[in-house]
Amino acid sequence: MRIQFWYKAGLTVLAIALPFQLYADDGGDLYAQKCALCHVLPDPHNLTAEMWPKQMEIMAPRAALTPEEKEKITRYLVSNGGQLDKIMAEERRLYAENCSTCHQEKPLPPTTLMGMELQDFLQEHVEDKAKENLPEDVAHELAEYYLHTKLQ
Repeated sequence: MRIQFWYKAGLTVLAIALPFQLYADDGGDLYAQKCALCHVLPDPHNLTAEMWPKQMEIMAPRAALTPEEKEKITRYLVSNGGQLDKIMAEERRLYAENCSTCHQEKPLPPTTLMGMELQDFLQEHVEDKAKENLPEDVAHELAEYYLHTKLQ
């Protein structure tokens, strides 16, 4: 901290120069900047505080995050995580409505697909097997349901 005095027109003005920072980024800006390069940003409430660190272990290398960036984004996501029962309630309903005829409520089959790849696969799978169109928003929710069950 520096203290400076100026004299002008007979007045003494005291100015304290503090280190300047416009605002402290809580990780949200960095999250938007780094993660939106590859995909639509998930709402931080779409995973719980316990799930976000697991997801960041998968995504940080893909995004080439530095350890500091990873830590900052993870802290932001954990602090804004949602509640699992609320997150999965609608997803379970959509799974029962669209998938349980063939898959019942047993564990989902393993896959390495995630995000848009899984969403596209689900749309193609339903069209191929059930001869029906699976709306994009429903496929998105079902892909998230798969992720949520995988991260539990």
